[in-house]
Amino acid sequence: MKTEITFHWRKRNLKESILAVCYAVRLGYTSRVLLLSALPQFSKSRILLSLDALFSANMADVNMGVLSINSDMAIVEEIIGKPIVLSIPVPEDDAKPKLIRSITINLGLNNPAGVETLLKATVN
Repeated sequence: MKTEITFHWRKRNLKESILAVCYAVRLGYTSRVLLLSALPQFSKSRILLSLDALFSANMADVNMGVLSINSDMAIVEEIIGKPIVLSIPVPEDDAKPKLIRSITINLGLNNPAGVETLLKATVN
């Protein structure tokens, strides 16, 4: 028996803009003006919604006017949509949240609660 865990975005309509903001910040567009000029394909409100999602998940931080993205976002980008197959039986419904939390911690994520805020996990 195998258990398969797949992570998906909770806010599917913001996935492109969240990823775009993360990429832009990593490339050095860390101020409001630079970020808006780097992402002309997204409206201000969509960028703000993406930043709100990142801030509420504690995946973004502003210090002295400079925006930074948590390093956990690199892992999040890698696990989205890719099934994680485990050779254990499918757990009961009440044990699934514990399994998801232990998987996120074992993946090396420092902020598993933030990941669970951004992502939804399905266990099959």
